[in-house]
Amino acid sequence: MSRSNSYFRRRGFLIVPGAVVLAAVSFGVLKASHANPIITSVNEFTAVSPAQLDIIGTGLASTSGPCGRTTVSLGGTPLYVLSFTSTLVTVQIPSSILNSPGTYRLLLDSCQSDDSSGADFYVVIGASGQSGATGPTGALGATGASGPNGADGATGASGPIGASGLAGTNGPTGPTGPVGPTGAAGATGAQGLAGTAGPTGTTGPVGPTGAAGATGAQGLAGAAGSTGPTGPVGPTGAAGATGAQGLAGAAGATGPTGPVGPPGA
Repeated sequence: MSRSNSYFRRRGFLIVPGAVVLAAVSFGVLKASHANPIITSVNEFTAVSPAQLDIIGTGLASTSGPCGRTTVSLGGTPLYVLSFTSTLVTVQIPSSILNSPGTYRLLLDSCQSDDSSGADFYVVIGASGQSGATGPTGALGATGASGPNGADGATGASGPIGASGLAGTNGPTGPTGPVGPTGAAGATGAQGLAGTAGPTGTTGPVGPTGAAGATGAQGLAGAAGSTGPTGPVGPTGAAGATGAQGLAGAAGATGPTGPVGPPGA
């Protein structure tokens, strides 16, 4: 038989193939200076010779108690203690128990005081027995804290387009909405065709004389008229200012020699 682990649940039972703790009860009255032994698991080793049983827990051993050392029995048979500490006790499994697989009561006395101080367990040695009935469901534990959001998965491929559904019936006409604001003026349309001339109206009264218009541009010069008669001589005008001296005239030709004058006195 190979090595197997066994576990227990305090104040209940659990069956697992191999060496299995079915129930665990601490017993005895301890003095204030000592703690009850507590077994947390039992491991069976049948591949070694001799076969061994490891008892794991706390407060399992004492070298100063009245008994001198921890004692262990299985199904009323005292077991030889190979080694012991406060957290691990190793005992030898006798062949009489190995040859008779079944459930055995394990008693461990740590011998820490005059009063009995021990632990009471049920262990399956060898093949496991028939599974017991399922226990009641335990109370629902508190909801754990939410874990972090996982990374976004890759986008899956697009599925095929489904067939178009049937057209729904038209809903009732909604109420008329409010008049919207006046839109911007549209562009001026093309000029329409000229209409036919209407009949001439009656002549209206003469309006008031309008303001004189601006002087028009001078007209073209008319043709020269015939010369009129000479008018009378007008009065002599005032002498004009003396003009600037003219340039010296060219020297005239030499005149003829005059007559000889009379002799002097």
